[in-house]
Amino acid sequence: MDSFTHIKVKSHSAIDNIYYHKESNSIFVGDVFDKSWHPVFYSGGIKGFNEAIDAILNLCDEQSLIIPGHGVPSSKLSLLEFRKNTFEWVNKIRELLKKGVGVGEIMIDTQVKDILGKFNVKNKSPFLPQKAYRSFIERNISVINDEKSL
Repeated sequence: MDSFTHIKVKSHSAIDNIYYHKESNSIFVGDVFDKSWHPVFYSGGIKGFNEAIDAILNLCDEQSLIIPGHGVPSSKLSLLEFRKNTFEWVNKIRELLKKGVGVGEIMIDTQVKDILGKFNVKNKSPFLPQKAYRSFIERNISVINDEKSL
């Protein structure tokens, strides 16, 4: 009756639990992935996020049902798109930081807004209120800076 595989990763939280139920080909991923929200990888940083996504991908196939902590169940294809968009987001923020661009300027950057829009699958308006948008960017900058110091 050992039909669950349990993996611990560090991405959203210091300990994120991923459970794979073999019989149903379902993977419970908690807050590591949510198709209806932006990425939240503050505890594990970019490295932890990528390792968590890899752990999920190692368990799943094209027919797997990926169940997030919030939002609707999803698929491997959606998870891959989420990771691609997350790295596009982080790389754009890194690029602007290297140019000395501040938070206020990052917030109004057209490419940044376009990338953020890729996470807004429900077309909510606004997707993020200005205060939350600023906080999201500031937390990402903090993660990027922390990784530079490693």
